Amino acid sequence: EAIGLGMIAASQISRLMGMIGASTQRRIEDLIAGAGLPLKIKNISESGIFKTLSRDKKFIGSKRRFVLINGIGRATVVEDISDKLIKAGLDRIS
Repeated sequence: EAIGLGMIAASQISRLMGMIGASTQRRIEDLIAGAGLPLKIKNISESGIFKTLSRDKKFIGSKRRFVLINGIGRATVVEDISDKLIKAGLDRIS
């Protein structure tokens, strides 16, 4: 479930960055829903998520690395994602 939710948040960030279009984002969400996984999480704590992200292996020092989507089956690591974009990703799953 956590991986599916992360994929949804990443697809939102990817779309906002112009890496994918809305139709690709919808397809990702449809595939996750089709697998019986949730598209939303209840009682999400934004500050708790940011604390957890700071301990993620992709966050080294001040570098914030996210695996984002260039298309179905294509991903890339992107550094220095803003708090605003991270919050937009969290809003998509809450």
